[in-house]
Amino acid sequence: MELKLKSLSDKQMTMERKRNFDLEGYKNEMKLIRQRVKSFEDYVNKLRKMTHGTTDRSGDINSYMNDNNNNANFSGDLNNFKVIYS
Repeated sequence: MELKLKSLSDKQMTMERKRNFDLEGYKNEMKLIRQRVKSFEDYVNKLRKMTHGTTDRSGDINSYMNDNNNNANFSGDLNNFKVIYS
């Protein structure tokens, strides 16, 4: 009975460790995706400036700022997850 309990406890710990590593990988992947999207946005804005000049695009800027606020809230939700190493 003790061997079975120890075996099941070990399996549970292994699965919990694996789940924590998966979560950590997911968070890192999301961070990298956000960085890539930001770099693409910067590149597109640079191309717009080169092709369209410095025309007023205050509507674009306001929608961009609103999107950034939503992203900050989402990343705050991700920070609530804690990875625990055993």
